[in-house]
Amino acid sequence: MNTIHPKFYFLILVLFSNLSLGKVKDVGAIVGAINKSLAGGSASAPKYTVASAAVSGEPVYSGQILNVGSNYITFETTSDESENTVSPFTDGVFLKAVKSPVLTATLSGNAIGGITVDYAGSGFTTAPEIIIDYPDSGDDVAEANCTLNSGGLNTPTLGNAGSGYSTAPKITVVGGPHFVKLTESGDSNEGRFFRIIDNNETALTLDISTLAAGESLSNVLQVDYSIEVVPAPTIATVMGRTADELPTNFNESNSNGSTDGADFIYVFQRTSYTSFCFMPAGGGNPAGWYAPNLMRFGLANDYVLYPDDGFIIAKRTPNELTIDFAGGSQTKNQKMRLPKSGRSACMSNPFGADMLLAEIITPNLIGTGANKFNPGASETDSTMDVVYFLSGDGNTWPQYYHASGVNVGISKIATANANLPSPSNSGRAINLGTDISMVNGAISTVLSCSATGSTNSLDHNITEHTLITLHSGVAPKVGFNVELSGFFGRKLDGLGDGTHEVDINGTQVSQGSGIFFRSKLNGTHKIVHRPGNSSFVIKKKRDIRFIKGNKGPGAKWSTGQGGAGYDEANATAEVFPRAYFIGGGCSTMAVARCLVNSSGVITGFSFNNASHNSDNDITSGAGYNYSPQVVITSGGWRLVNSGGNHICQDAKMLGATDGFIVVRKGTNRTLTYFKPRNPFN
Repeated sequence: MNTIHPKFYFLILVLFSNLSLGKVKDVGAIVGAINKSLAGGSASAPKYTVASAAVSGEPVYSGQILNVGSNYITFETTSDESENTVSPFTDGVFLKAVKSPVLTATLSGNAIGGITVDYAGSGFTTAPEIIIDYPDSGDDVAEANCTLNSGGLNTPTLGNAGSGYSTAPKITVVGGPHFVKLTESGDSNEGRFFRIIDNNETALTLDISTLAAGESLSNVLQVDYSIEVVPAPTIATVMGRTADELPTNFNESNSNGSTDGADFIYVFQRTSYTSFCFMPAGGGNPAGWYAPNLMRFGLANDYVLYPDDGFIIAKRTPNELTIDFAGGSQTKNQKMRLPKSGRSACMSNPFGADMLLAEIITPNLIGTGANKFNPGASETDSTMDVVYFLSGDGNTWPQYYHASGVNVGISKIATANANLPSPSNSGRAINLGTDISMVNGAISTVLSCSATGSTNSLDHNITEHTLITLHSGVAPKVGFNVELSGFFGRKLDGLGDGTHEVDINGTQVSQGSGIFFRSKLNGTHKIVHRPGNSSFVIKKKRDIRFIKGNKGPGAKWSTGQGGAGYDEANATAEVFPRAYFIGGGCSTMAVARCLVNSSGVITGFSFNNASHNSDNDITSGAGYNYSPQVVITSGGWRLVNSGGNHICQDAKMLGATDGFIVVRKGTNRTLTYFKPRNPFN
């Protein structure tokens, strides 16, 4: 069988093995070195686990959008030193019909001796760029170019054999599946991906079928927004392009066209899961990935694995499977998919860090609307949406729902910032008077400065600090993290006194003529110095000539705010919202009761463990060694099959490498996207 019936799918879930790092570098993008280990199975009794693909390849293009159409975006050309026009893309290389070539390098000494075409690819109309990885020593990188034969690649010609290679390098062809990734810092859609299905030299045509109800491309990808063009993870890039690249003990089939002896991966397609396996060459087919039930579609190496989807690995052969999770973690905001009615979505932890259930399905996503996560009146409600978490033993999937009537109208999530408890606090517990802040205001000026806030005799090329002067509000104390937003201005060249601006080519131009630029100051920074009540210093280099109110609502600062839509009545009952003080090296995590005013705004916090709190979870904590993060939740998550026990489950933890499932049970639910709380912000 190559598709999984939904009932069988949930049977699979209870068989998932423990998660525990091997050869595959693009699975999950987890912090450091972590393993997935999966015990051996058989064709009749496979062992399963969940993984997700990470966008880990280097961007092939970074820039700002010039124009947006119904299904395309365009970009400006630039000029080289000879004033020749340089276009950002090679015509047609991202066409959806293109199948990516597989090239292998061989060495001659410590240089490239030749390049073998294992698979020529197809669908190219213009010869693509070929990139050879850097050598192990030195920077004499090999170079090659190619010509086409009926849409596939001829054997590439070496322009430079390079030197310093101890092992044959990886060869990348810039073509085939690629994403546009929105990287506009601070935008609500930051982290959204769109597959490129065609292109010319200055424009990218995008698959817009992933837009949610009511969205248009121009709503998401706006003019002047920053994007990256990145290689899309595919079955081949994630699990291996050749038999030698497959994870240790992940087995290919015995022959092309057969599944005998093969391990599988399952990918969700519309309404069911389809299996894929690696097959050797045979019958006129090259070696690679195929869908056994869909052999007529040929090689499936380029089947795209979206970052907001999980996939299932099925071990159908003996011997333990080990898969490497390598590379940096996903630290930028990422949107995830809430499927429409009757569908489920399998996903892995998007950030590679332990997260609360209430951080993944955030409080403002809960509600009865078509684009909301529907709550339930009880654990047996047949219309409520549910979340399944893989338990620590890897064998069971506890099911969670959000109780109706418990803070289901939150329109804006409250936020707060915590500082390290004072050393004079022997127990290192959280002091609500000094260790938490939720204030905000507007910004007046932005200047380059020294670490102590001085702007005199300053070399803008050297300093890494910026002085923020407030238009409103009182500057927080040193040590608090502050979120900055709305910084736009003319891009600086990073030299001299900080007044020199540059155009799109990086050429210095007169003041007032530089490219309009969204500053990298936007984001979260730690306050390192406080000259007074109206200013603070952050360690971040100024990159714009700031023009107050030049675009949007203006520049703002914030350590938090009280949110909107919280239920005052629930604040004095057992179902009150909570603030969790996560991390900080604590021995006991602090949990506060949120205080709500009559306008539905959180105004403060209390560690008073009131008698009505049967959960008995309110505490100021202990043992904090560095600043924790504050996560404010609704207080409404519950466990299904809990025997009537209504204890709050907001703090249920999803492990760094764990998977979860969202199921939409009700009717008239639409496809929508949600943004989990980023634990790295």
